[in-house]
Amino acid sequence: MFEHCTNSDESVIWPNTAESTLLFRRLMEIPEFQDDFISHFETIMLNHFSKTKTIEKVIKITEMYSSNGKILSHMSRWGWPYSYDDWISGVNALTNFLEVRTCEFAHQLFEFINEPRLSAKWTNTFCSNSYETTNLIVVPSPNSGSFYIQSYDEGNSGILHILNSNGTVIYSENIFLNTYEKYRFNFPNLQSGVYIVSFISQSDVKNIKFIVSN
Repeated sequence: MFEHCTNSDESVIWPNTAESTLLFRRLMEIPEFQDDFISHFETIMLNHFSKTKTIEKVIKITEMYSSNGKILSHMSRWGWPYSYDDWISGVNALTNFLEVRTCEFAHQLFEFINEPRLSAKWTNTFCSNSYETTNLIVVPSPNSGSFYIQSYDEGNSGILHILNSNGTVIYSENIFLNTYEKYRFNFPNLQSGVYIVSFISQSDVKNIKFIVSN
């Protein structure tokens, strides 16, 4: 996202031209603006755009349109959605997006701004997964099979497994996880679904789920 809104390449015309991003790029060079930007982000994402509030609104609107037959009338008039099941599928896709939006946005901001205030641990306050108990993150999630893992524990050696939702190990490696170092992986043929990164050391086991969406 920030790659697009800070584009400075004048040959790019979509989605954002260099001219359209100029003001934001210049403002982000000002430390005070950058600090305010982060503060406003925290306020908006933890309050107005919190997962609980936004999903509650989606559920309320869904119930309203399904209970009084409005969605059926809409389908009859406009020919879309093609069926009631298609509409429900779209609603589910929206709620799945809202489940991870604040977490994904926080990770992208952490990647974009080199600021001591932001850290892997900071992003945990926006994520439903309990990273504070695992001290392990997968970024981004959802992803298309390309991601990195990062630990903010003290450096440790162990075995890293990646498992699918059935518990089948699809990748395994002996690895030393340095504190804050990023370990990148690319699995272009992974099917969509929920996966687990498991890091087994002599002292403990850390597990974290992530989503692949292709």
